[in-house]
Amino acid sequence: MSSFYEGQEKSLIVEFEMTGKEANLFDIKRSVWNEGLGNTGCVVLSERRTDKCTAFLLSESSLFVWKTCLLLKTCGTTQPLNLLPTLLKLGSSIKHVKAIHYSHGPFLKPNLQPLGYRTQKEEASAIRGYLKFLKMRPKCFRLSFRNKAVQYVSGFVLPPGGKAVVEVQMRGLNHCHQGSYFTSEHDVRNTLFNDSDADNWTIDDWKFKPCGFSLNAINKEAQYLTLHLTPEADFSYVSMETNEHFSGFIIRFENLFQLFDPQKVIVLINSIDTVFQRDLLCYLKSKQKSYFIEKECYENEWPTHIKAFTTQIRCLKRSKV
Repeated sequence: MSSFYEGQEKSLIVEFEMTGKEANLFDIKRSVWNEGLGNTGCVVLSERRTDKCTAFLLSESSLFVWKTCLLLKTCGTTQPLNLLPTLLKLGSSIKHVKAIHYSHGPFLKPNLQPLGYRTQKEEASAIRGYLKFLKMRPKCFRLSFRNKAVQYVSGFVLPPGGKAVVEVQMRGLNHCHQGSYFTSEHDVRNTLFNDSDADNWTIDDWKFKPCGFSLNAINKEAQYLTLHLTPEADFSYVSMETNEHFSGFIIRFENLFQLFDPQKVIVLINSIDTVFQRDLLCYLKSKQKSYFIEKECYENEWPTHIKAFTTQIRCLKRSKV
């Protein structure tokens, strides 16, 4: 059996108010990001930029930075909330935090997580502590799903570039043991991006030794896509997250389905309209012969002036008769 690694990421989205009209997160020096990320338990491997977004590929997943917003996804036993004190202390262009959205799917082995991340009770206490430290007044509440996925939010926040963020998590990858899929860093990249499509994205990927793969992609519309693969057969896992428009997303989603033929899929959608989740549900109906589809929906849970939706869809492969 391979040495266990927790592929399930923790996701932190933070929206900031800056000190002036021209101030933004791009003003923060790389040394500050390095220090803050070091406190979470990861390091920067490479970096890509457009005029609207900077994407850091990390030793444990990814960091995306826009002018007033960031998205940090970290796997393993990292502690993403530890980024905030460093940014507020050393990021001179930051006035204060406006909203926080922290979430993750179910860990395979939560007992291996660091203190503060092992149980929902621990996480709730940690989040309250951070909100108190940040002197934040907005109400913080939790959306818990039956499979132990959880979200803590102090306001609705989406990264720039889209009206929805969709996260796909696949487990039980039937092809994970076939080395031909992962012989070069371009194998999964070519599954996601064809030659003409790739021209519209700035792509960064990394093949880890002895195994594992990460990819970041950003475009001129401030959209992003990130994928992370843990291929070991005993705990195989792949995730993809993006705020890309539906037509582009669904092609990549289908390609991943075809490549990995997973036993279990979880799709989490945070959006400000219902079109994306409606179209995705219609698409998933085409797979009902092979998968049992279950939906959990949290609507109108947000402040009344924001029409926001959180939907989780679980797909479990049906047993062959």
